[in-house]
Amino acid sequence: MLADLLLCALLPSLASLPSPATGDGPRLEAGPLRFEWIKDHFERPGGGELGNTHGVIVSDSQGFLYVNTDTEKAVMVYDAQGKYVRAFGADLAGGVHGMVINKEADGEYLYLVHHSLHEWRKLTLDGTTVMKRGFPVESGKYESADAFRPTSIAVASDGTIFVADGYGQHWIHRYDAQGTYLSTFGGYGTAAGQVNCPHGLLIDKRQQPETLLVADRGNHRLQVFDLQGVSQALIEGMFRLPCSMQEKDGYLAVPDLAGRVTILDRENKLVGHLGDNPDEALRAQNGVGREKWQDGLFISPHSAHFDAAGNLMVMDWNYLGRINKLARMQEAPKDEGVGYTDTPLLPGGKWMVHDKNRPVPRVVTPSAPTTTPPPADAIVLFDGSDCSRWRSGDKDGTWKVENGYMEVNGTGSIETKESFGDCQLHLEFATPAKVEGESQGRGNSGLFLMQRYEVQILDSYQNRTYADGQCGALYGQTPPLVNAAMAPGEWQSYDIVFKAPRFDGAKLLTPARITVIHNGVVVQMDQEFIGATAHRAVAQYTAHAAELPFGLQDHGNPMRFRNVWVRRL
Repeated sequence: MLADLLLCALLPSLASLPSPATGDGPRLEAGPLRFEWIKDHFERPGGGELGNTHGVIVSDSQGFLYVNTDTEKAVMVYDAQGKYVRAFGADLAGGVHGMVINKEADGEYLYLVHHSLHEWRKLTLDGTTVMKRGFPVESGKYESADAFRPTSIAVASDGTIFVADGYGQHWIHRYDAQGTYLSTFGGYGTAAGQVNCPHGLLIDKRQQPETLLVADRGNHRLQVFDLQGVSQALIEGMFRLPCSMQEKDGYLAVPDLAGRVTILDRENKLVGHLGDNPDEALRAQNGVGREKWQDGLFISPHSAHFDAAGNLMVMDWNYLGRINKLARMQEAPKDEGVGYTDTPLLPGGKWMVHDKNRPVPRVVTPSAPTTTPPPADAIVLFDGSDCSRWRSGDKDGTWKVENGYMEVNGTGSIETKESFGDCQLHLEFATPAKVEGESQGRGNSGLFLMQRYEVQILDSYQNRTYADGQCGALYGQTPPLVNAAMAPGEWQSYDIVFKAPRFDGAKLLTPARITVIHNGVVVQMDQEFIGATAHRAVAQYTAHAAELPFGLQDHGNPMRFRNVWVRRL
């Protein structure tokens, strides 16, 4: 009941979000990268089909995804959970093909090309056009606008704009940041420096100086150019019909229209292929109906986009509209796990405490931490000014306080001066922006309810550790349902409903139970504590008072906390 009340009070929109993965989706792997196929992640407005998907997927700095269709919803905007937010571009129906979002001094802008209108544009993120250019007359390459059918656009760090005429005359054009024409390179052919359908562009920042990657689709290769348009290298022998590229953590995802997504490493060596469709008759086909769609297999991948958490969104070229999410997984082979093999079994007999072979939760990208002001009846334990409601031993808490937060400073763990039993608790925390250490040595703290029931606080962003030690875990007992961690240095939130255990003398009557919402995502749902937290041992109960302080742990990392409040229930 307490968990239900909190969910209703804090997350009224939770029911509209996609359900968590069951773990039953097909697993796709390319080298160390592992994904779970999530079915129906993207909401279809009105329950109908999306419409022909023949464009790309990009994201802004807030995590919103921008998706092309050939309908009047030419640019559809989704949040990180796949919920439809809005759309724009009714005047762009039928031809938006390539997009990129570029962060500039005065904000973020969406650049796009339109192969049917024979133009490219720069827009604000609400869809307002601020720059528009037609075919480049200055290039001398065109007799009319109809010959210019651009497919992709990219913006370099210095503001140089590149536009690929993939469906037209196979040229790539350079413009300055104001849209003034500079030069043209490429042109139809098979030699280095020439292209055959330069379908996609990417500014590659994995190495410096940055370069321009071109999906040279008709030549079944990628080609590397410098920013002046001089060919530097050919990447070939692993593609069928490469459409575009997108990078994350040094890995390059290349959607291949002929039924798969190819992954390259930082040196552009093959890592593997995802979702390779064995039926050649279905590859590179736009008219494949739902009855022939199969989870785990692509049909005609046209765009692949990593979100901030490393999940991969893949758009098939399909008349109905097909976009799938591959949820990034951290599960490692048994001989590569992090944890222990010599600890006792937990109740149930399946997993050991801190078991290195226990599967870790899949990654979910949260929309934002939940910053909730204290209700009128809340007890504010930290408002950004001082640690007067906390103590360390018999002294007041001495953690550093500045800029509205308190920071672990090596003076020891702290606990509240007041005691609590059943409660609703909100706190916000940030792991160190400078990443140091790994596993449990990286951004570690803990929230100890009643001085003994720990909810783990850890930098779990791309940081492998044992499942029951992840952020949001009931430490040493129950892993979180999902990994909803934000990047190092970013503020995160816990919203918690805790029901204290009941004792009759030394006898346990009912165990402690907890619901934990991490960054707006449920990671523990009315979960039972099996006992007081222990390391490398099975937790057990011993009788204690009905109310006790709760504490924040000094684990040797400069963790930050703010906006801490509690309500007795």
